[in-house]
Amino acid sequence: MLAGQAKFTDQAWVDSLSTWIDTSQYWAPQYEGVSYTDAQALFTSGQAAMFPGGIWELAVFSDANPDLDLGIFNVPAPADAAVSETLVPGYVDGSFGVSAQSPEREAALDLVRWMATPEFGQAFTDELRQISAVPGVEPNDEILAQALDAYLENPSPYVTYAYFSGDQPTAWDLASEGLSDLVLGNSSADEAAEHIQRGVDQWFEPKQ
Repeated sequence: MLAGQAKFTDQAWVDSLSTWIDTSQYWAPQYEGVSYTDAQALFTSGQAAMFPGGIWELAVFSDANPDLDLGIFNVPAPADAAVSETLVPGYVDGSFGVSAQSPEREAALDLVRWMATPEFGQAFTDELRQISAVPGVEPNDEILAQALDAYLENPSPYVTYAYFSGDQPTAWDLASEGLSDLVLGNSSADEAAEHIQRGVDQWFEPKQ
């Protein structure tokens, strides 16, 4: 995709959208009107058996229902996929910086330096039940450790975030719009994919 040799409209991407929408037979009744927080509540209350999300949901679910018997798995690759292993996407979507104009610049830099230490990284993982970006930090939470191991074994970037969010409209926003229309029955998988590609084509230039 980065070299311009593949697009969101290719059959593999379209098929992934079709496979996803085919699971709607197992979604909550009147799912078109179920919000993100509604879906979380259905899962933590035991009214939904599964929740398609990421490991960032762990603390939210556990806080909402400490007795929840929770496990995770990654979606396996389809039989005709280009890879046989299950790829696990990851993305660092939290970062910290210090303004050069800050009147407390040195103090702020001291704080940021501390936030890069194993001490902070371990506290971050233990208290927030999130994977830390600090090297060498090992999660004590069993599920979090399982998620980290799976990612380290077969990591994959979030394509829409990592490579197609450098300008407007972003692939993430376009996908949100396209998939919403797909869920509502206002478009097909091909049309949803075309919506993403058409928007990205407004600014993306393949790398030579």
